[in-house]
Amino acid sequence: MNDFISKFKWVLVGGGLFILVGIIVLVAVLASGSRDSDDLAAPPTDASGSPVPPVERVDRQEFNGDGATEENFKAGGGLTLLRFTHSGGGSSNFIVTVSQDGQLIDQVVNAIGPFEGTRAVSLPVGDYVMEVRPGAGEWTAQIDQSVPEEAPPPPVEFSGSGQSATEFFSLEAGSVDFRLLHEGEGVFIPSLVRSDGTRVESIVNESGDFSSRVTVNIKNAGIYLIDVLANGEWEIEVTQ
Repeated sequence: MNDFISKFKWVLVGGGLFILVGIIVLVAVLASGSRDSDDLAAPPTDASGSPVPPVERVDRQEFNGDGATEENFKAGGGLTLLRFTHSGGGSSNFIVTVSQDGQLIDQVVNAIGPFEGTRAVSLPVGDYVMEVRPGAGEWTAQIDQSVPEEAPPPPVEFSGSGQSATEFFSLEAGSVDFRLLHEGEGVFIPSLVRSDGTRVESIVNESGDFSSRVTVNIKNAGIYLIDVLANGEWEIEVTQ
């Protein structure tokens, strides 16, 4: 009887040791996996927690021509400013599109006659084709991805005619007031764009003569500009 009890105790002790060793091994494996996960670098995010697209350094690119053509260019990601001039006559169509791998990305200009303006777009890293459509006269194009590290805060004022992008300015998170004036026929769509290329929102979407004040709530402090799509003369004042 005593021999049986001794054997039974040995089984309990041995089994307990076996279970204890198994638990230690399991904890070590889980801890190792946790460390491996922590060692992986998390992708960069902006102030809102959204992933930040990769950005590469691309020098300013310039093109010019007379009439229709296609030009290849590179984008480094983020905000891209497309500046154009067109000296064609009053009946000359100046239509410029941007495509990638045969797929249309955006029609960046659609004007008749002389034109000088800028379009702000967001283009991921890659190779693109800029096509100047038939009907154009002499033209120039500049593709610029330079963004300043600092910009003046409000109050700031801008004015222009037709399609254009304003200079850069800085904003704090919170309410921003825009005084808007447009004189002329056609659309008036000023859009607030962050320096990383994020199109925050259209401040207004109107047509014809327009004058008003609009308040927009900004979630993230940073450097911004206003991309204006218009046909007439316009003025914008920004205060905060």
